[in-house]
Amino acid sequence: MSLPPIGLHGAPSEFSWRCLSQVVTLARENGYNVYPRSELDVDGPGPVPDVLLSAKTIKRAKDSYLFATDFCADQFGQENILEVADHYSSGRLPDPATTRFMANILANGSRANILWNRPSRISFPVLGDVDLSYQGKLRPADPALNIYQSAKEIGQTAFWAPELFIVNSAEEGSYDCRAWRDLTGGSAAIAGNPHMALPAGHWQIEWLFELDPENGLVDIQFVWGPENHTFSCNRPGVYTVTQDAVLTESSFIAAHIQTARPHFQGRARFRGAVITYKGVGESGANSSSN
Repeated sequence: MSLPPIGLHGAPSEFSWRCLSQVVTLARENGYNVYPRSELDVDGPGPVPDVLLSAKTIKRAKDSYLFATDFCADQFGQENILEVADHYSSGRLPDPATTRFMANILANGSRANILWNRPSRISFPVLGDVDLSYQGKLRPADPALNIYQSAKEIGQTAFWAPELFIVNSAEEGSYDCRAWRDLTGGSAAIAGNPHMALPAGHWQIEWLFELDPENGLVDIQFVWGPENHTFSCNRPGVYTVTQDAVLTESSFIAAHIQTARPHFQGRARFRGAVITYKGVGESGANSSSN
């Protein structure tokens, strides 16, 4: 009798690989052939039906499972953006690369059953019930993934911390967006693109940043998807800029901050951003100070 294919996909985490090893061992005991990603022709017609699939072949299996990261994504509170930034400024994300990996998998409509690192019993085809026990220490919740956890509801939010935003300077190499950035000179990046994908829909970003014009005037440009907004400032303070963008399909969304012109003075520091699902609507931008 032909065995039904099972697709397994592991995130780069200790939880993922421990559970994968456990399930693969059980699959072999039950007559499955196990094909690692390196042994599969992912661009061809696919392997024979009775195999345990892995990695890029996940879409070919009717029953697919994604073993997630070493943290639980708890529900994100409705705190003020300043309170959120202060709460998460004391510690870094568990792993920005893993956060991007999970967000992009979830945003693109993976058919996989998402298995988070909570002890649980899962019923696999043929294999039956499997207890996925994880004895490792759970890492802090990752607020960047909250909008991906369930069916989208208007008002769902997530906090994208500065660590997710990559900025590379030809002169300085990569630098931390949380640090003060001297704006003197030509166009300067303040927060680089986080390379995070979002499902189709109307998405709003609320940028949080600090500016010190140093007795001058600074002009800062904000990009969110197709939306561009320039903010002018002539006094020190903590500011927010809100932008809206409508995505017609699941995709990576451009998100970055930079100076809008050369400057002779001024400095800036990025504090993070809140992402909110707004349903369907029109785009735009506004700004305010705190």
